[in-house]
Amino acid sequence: MSAADDTTPGFPSPSREVGRTKRQLSSMALAMVLAVSAAAFACTDANAAPSQIQFDDWGRVLFGLKTMPRQYVDYSSAFAILGPALRAERQADLAFAVSSGTLQLLEVPWGPVAAHHIVYFGIEKGGKRVALANVILSWRYHPTQVDLGSGAFFVIPKSDPIIQAIRLGLSEPNLTIRAPDSADGIVTADGMVDGQELDFVATAGRWSVVIGNARAITGSRWHYQGLCDRADCESPVAIYSLIEKSVQLYRSGVAGTVATASTYEGQP
Repeated sequence: MSAADDTTPGFPSPSREVGRTKRQLSSMALAMVLAVSAAAFACTDANAAPSQIQFDDWGRVLFGLKTMPRQYVDYSSAFAILGPALRAERQADLAFAVSSGTLQLLEVPWGPVAAHHIVYFGIEKGGKRVALANVILSWRYHPTQVDLGSGAFFVIPKSDPIIQAIRLGLSEPNLTIRAPDSADGIVTADGMVDGQELDFVATAGRWSVVIGNARAITGSRWHYQGLCDRADCESPVAIYSLIEKSVQLYRSGVAGTVATASTYEGQP
C-alpha cells in the first residue's frame, strides 16, 4: 500500500496495515500481561475484580486490561462474572450464524496453528448482528503471535468455530464500513462498496478514499482525495460523511485520480 499518490505528492493512500499493527500490538500487550500475571501476587496497587459486566458501543462484553484485576488471585472472581457473559455472547453469536446463514470459512493453517473454522458477521452499534456476504483481507482472522524473548508462540481460542465480529461504523445496502481506527495520527477505515474494497485514510489534514482491489498486483482503482480540518479527520461521523460523499461520486461515474498498484508501497 502506498505512501502518497505519485500525481499528488503529500496525499495519503489508505494503509490497512497501520490499524492492523495497532490492534496486533494491543493484543500482544494483553497476552503478555496474562502470561506473566502469576508474578503479580505481590502487587499492592491492584484493581478490584469487576463488580458488573461492561459493554462497548457495539454491545460486546469488554474483556481486556481495563476490565481485569491486576492481581492473579482475583482472576477467579473476575471470571465468575465475565465467564457466563462471554459464554452467553458466544451462544448468541452462533445462534445468529445458524439462523442467518452468515459467512463461515475454513481458514488455512497459520504456520504451526492448524486450520480453524471462522464465523464472520458484522455488528452495528447497539448490538445488532448483520450477515456478511464477503469479507476483505484485513477483516480476516489471524491468531496473535507473541514473542516473549525466549521464543514466539500463537494465542488462539480453543473453541471452534472462532467468532470474528466486525464492528461496523456504516451498514447500508451495498456499503459496509468498519469503525475507524487510529494510530500515530493516522486514521483508517475499510470496508466494501458494491462488491469492491474501500479504504479510507486521513492524516495531517488530508484524506483519501480508494475503491477497488487494493491487493491487486496490476490494474487501477478509483481514487478520491481532499483536505479536512482536524475534527473532520478524527470524528467518525465526519469520516462516514466523507466516505459517503466519495461513494456517491464513484457511483455517479465521476472520474477520480487513478491510483495504480505501484503507488501502494511505502509509508502513509
